[in-house]
Amino acid sequence: MAKYYVESGEFKLVCEAHTQRGAALWAVHRCLSQSLPFLGADESENDLQPRKRLDAKMQVNEVGFQRGDAKTYDTFELVTEWNHLMVALGRLEEELAAREPVGV
Repeated sequence: MAKYYVESGEFKLVCEAHTQRGAALWAVHRCLSQSLPFLGADESENDLQPRKRLDAKMQVNEVGFQRGDAKTYDTFELVTEWNHLMVALGRLEEELAAREPVGV
């Protein structure tokens, strides 16, 4: 996996991913996770962290931040794709929970 520098608005992240788009989606997940409560998450921890705002575009680069050669993505498209992934994971989780244990 490659190391990527992802930035959008006030949000910056360095992460490892298989692709630039994967790094951008991970950045969306990390940023939105600060704002949206998830089941089992301690909300008091989230309240202590300052919220970061995303810009309309997200830049991803393997060299560093604020590079002219960064790959640019539309943040709204990434958020939409992230939302579809979260819905799909939720459905899978529900299906697995509804199944009876095997071999019991």
